[in-house]
Amino acid sequence: MISEEDIKLSKFVVTVKAEFFDEGKDDGIEVEYDNIYPEPYVFHEKDHLFYVLGSPIIGEKINRKKVCEVVRTNGLDNNILSLINGEFLIIWFNRVLREINLINDRFTSIPFYFFTREKYFFGSVYYKDVWKQLDPLTNKKVLKEAFFEFIWLQRLMGEKTYDTKSKFLWSASCLTFNGRKIHTKNYWFPDFTKDYKSSIRTQAIILAKRLKKSINRKTSDNKRYGLFLSGGRDTRVVLAAFEKPLICFTVGSSRDNNEYLVALEASKVKGAEHVFLPSPPDHYSKILDKAVLLGGGMYTFPHALFLPYRNFVIPKVDVVFHGHGLDYFFQGMYLPRKYFYIFRRRTYCAKLRRLSGDFISDYLTNIHHRLKDIDIMRYIKLSHREKMMEFLRYSVDEVVQRGREFCNTLYDLWEYMLIHNLSRHYTNPNLSSIATYVEQRTIAFDNDVFSLYMSLPEKYRLGANISCKTLRYLDPKLGKIRTGNTNIRADYSPLMQTATMIGSWLLRKSKISKKEYLHPHPEDRTWPDNDVALRNQRYLVETAMQVAKSEVLETLSFLDMTTIRKDIDEWLKSPTGGAAFIFTLITIDRFLRATK
Repeated sequence: MISEEDIKLSKFVVTVKAEFFDEGKDDGIEVEYDNIYPEPYVFHEKDHLFYVLGSPIIGEKINRKKVCEVVRTNGLDNNILSLINGEFLIIWFNRVLREINLINDRFTSIPFYFFTREKYFFGSVYYKDVWKQLDPLTNKKVLKEAFFEFIWLQRLMGEKTYDTKSKFLWSASCLTFNGRKIHTKNYWFPDFTKDYKSSIRTQAIILAKRLKKSINRKTSDNKRYGLFLSGGRDTRVVLAAFEKPLICFTVGSSRDNNEYLVALEASKVKGAEHVFLPSPPDHYSKILDKAVLLGGGMYTFPHALFLPYRNFVIPKVDVVFHGHGLDYFFQGMYLPRKYFYIFRRRTYCAKLRRLSGDFISDYLTNIHHRLKDIDIMRYIKLSHREKMMEFLRYSVDEVVQRGREFCNTLYDLWEYMLIHNLSRHYTNPNLSSIATYVEQRTIAFDNDVFSLYMSLPEKYRLGANISCKTLRYLDPKLGKIRTGNTNIRADYSPLMQTATMIGSWLLRKSKISKKEYLHPHPEDRTWPDNDVALRNQRYLVETAMQVAKSEVLETLSFLDMTTIRKDIDEWLKSPTGGAAFIFTLITIDRFLRATK
């Protein structure tokens, strides 16, 4: 059984007071952490103190001590820092220069929020701690427009937070604070130079080899390894590339769940032990409050799906892998595209959609992860609509202006909007929820894999073309197994997927086949359907009704709570519609109430 008591949130807080910056005084350094995986590595030598989060790689191996020694010897040298691979956040207290330095990876795999005040520095991996700390120290000003941005895009862009004092540490950054001023620089920049000479088959082989090398690097500490295996293609590719023993874990509503059965079949081909992780009918209700705090109110709570599995996972493995990143890197998830239709049905075949004219409007209208199910402006007061959209356009433009320095095309710029601070992506709680009980590592968060992604022509990634070929190269047997998403072979190209879909439809139409529709139903997927979950979980219904009367949401002033109240009541009576918006409002409401 899964209970809310099994869910424990993590903590990592850095406080630096005036004493550290004043020569001849005591340190003034406080670092508090609890329930964080892996446990921070502490390197203390004479006048230098390091805390290292994550598992940085140098010289092809995980080696936290060597990373500290290299940084201490070479300082914040761009070329040296660019050699550090993997997922990390380094905090360096330099007593000689009386300054604190922070260095993170190019993926922002470990997010960090911070603010300074005179000779005072405060930061945390979790925004909830920063939000709470601001109250007694500053006249905290809420950035209401940021909440609108979260509603629209389901994420925050750039370095902003929900207040005007704190910031998010940008990817591949060095931050230095000496008690007087704060200085940040980027030690690495993306390179979108495309390789148009190599064929897609050649690139698929290169990708396969780089994934294997990433796994070798990330398993160089010889621990017990596991894989969160879904029925999809991305985790299948990781499974195919793995050569060391591992245990597979799959979340499902029952052992008859389609996604679980597909994953079980794949794990058997690989000869891996497979563990079922039950998803109870009230799963979202159990994780809601802690999921909101985990994400600092900046991610909707359902994405912290893996929060309650501590007791299933930690007895078996020390490190867990997954397929995060491979979908939007190599399956072209967010590429602007136009699908082809046959018999008024959308196929799997698509072509790139031309980007031109007003890039910002195009992005805000068409980016796949934005909240699209409703007319958002219906719930914004008429007097605030223009101001909110101006803020949103300005927010996107800030990132665009950074990206123009190294992006060669509008497609590069479209991709940069995604990768500029990857842990701000709306799915990040998938990872941070695992990290509350076991170390999680991301195969895609490897410098060489990342570079290959940026060098690939868009057409190679469109429709997951390169992923299909890579899977076929790594393990043909795994490629032949259907995916839990479509029930079509995982290694089929978009054309072959379309042919399979049409064939199935024609067979049913001609009554030659009595099989149900080819694609699985929502209940056969790992993630519960939002609309179904909202109406079937009494606690979520009650929470939605509370949101309709929320005094906390009223304080945001731009929300039209009268219209929200009316429509929530209608949505709760109807079979579908509005759940994604309601979950977003629940997330904001619960965060503001929990951190008052």
